[in-house]
Amino acid sequence: MKGKENLIPTNRRSKEEARRLGYIGGIKSGQVRKEKAELKKLFMQYALMQPTEEEKKRLVKMGYDKSDLTNMTSYVVSLFQNGANGNPKALELGYQILTENNKKELEILRLQEEINKLKLEQKKIERDLGGGSNDFEDLTPLADLLKPRN
Repeated sequence: MKGKENLIPTNRRSKEEARRLGYIGGIKSGQVRKEKAELKKLFMQYALMQPTEEEKKRLVKMGYDKSDLTNMTSYVVSLFQNGANGNPKALELGYQILTENNKKELEILRLQEEINKLKLEQKKIERDLGGGSNDFEDLTPLADLLKPRN
């Protein structure tokens, strides 16, 4: 790799120099993280805005309800159209979006199942203790947090 000879491993640097470089790297990392968060915020603001009238007409022709249209609708339609036309990057991005949602949904289902098991164990323990012991916290609020929002 070109320029590799200029690299000095951290274990060959003095503690002070390694600490200083780590500090600088930490500051830069924080700046990059803030920039990404701001970019994500701006993207979401734009995505939730109404599309142009011309774009609305195009989407309504495709069968979308005019009252539900956002730039995100237009973005997703364009993404899938590009994928259908053979754009590999669009196909890859669409696949990533779909599988990421599925992973999250599967994780929610797994957690809900775990909560149900814990509830059953809780009831069994309460029954074994003679009925109405309130020494255990009710898990219902936790289960409610995991319900998908519409």
